Amino acid sequence: MAQRSSSSILRALRSCGDYVVQFCLQTVAQVLALWDAYIQPYFVEKEERFYTTVENVFHKEKINSFGQSLKDAELPVATKAEAVMKMGLLAYTGGPKGSKCALEYMPEMVQLLQEPTLTATEKIQLLKGLAGLCYVNGSSKTRAQKLDLLRILLDYLDPDGDSGSSDPAFHSTGLVKFWTCYLMSVITCNHHHSIKVLREVPGLKQNLKFLAGQNWSGWPENYAEVLYFLVGFHKH
Repeated sequence: MAQRSSSSILRALRSCGDYVVQFCLQTVAQVLALWDAYIQPYFVEKEERFYTTVENVFHKEKINSFGQSLKDAELPVATKAEAVMKMGLLAYTGGPKGSKCALEYMPEMVQLLQEPTLTATEKIQLLKGLAGLCYVNGSSKTRAQKLDLLRILLDYLDPDGDSGSSDPAFHSTGLVKFWTCYLMSVITCNHHHSIKVLREVPGLKQNLKFLAGQNWSGWPENYAEVLYFLVGFHKH
């Protein structure tokens, strides 16, 4: 009799325990569903919206500020070149909206590239800025095509005066050519019109071969060689 009573009590406890566990699991599931549906979206959306807004406003304000400097006829070329470099960095880190804002000033950037008084340092700053912009914004390649940017960059790759890496004259322009190769690689990648244009440029194949043979230590890639392959010179 006592054994039957003990067995009945154990079965009752097990049933009660199973019910409690099931109830707890259902309660937890309901609480999580309530959190996901009504509570978490409120905090996540608010937080993301706050940071996205602050970031976009910061990049847009800074880019427009530098853009106004770029258009100011009274400012020296050195100040404008530095502004372009910073705009490129902001475009690169600012995402689609930042790059779209900087793209509005691309005509002024390209025009400044043709300034005859530019120093090697100023040219590099301009090339860096344009590279940052073109790297993150696919529309910039079409804009570069309309602005005839490749033709200007080809002038920067003019081999006249290049007598070898041991010549001091080469060092004064070598980095300019390296950055030019990088920017041209960015513009040319997956852009068939640019590839076709460059493939038909007389002497470019030999010029890129020469530049590819220079010392590219410190660079992630030999961008003269990268451009050589992008254009398809290795096939001809």
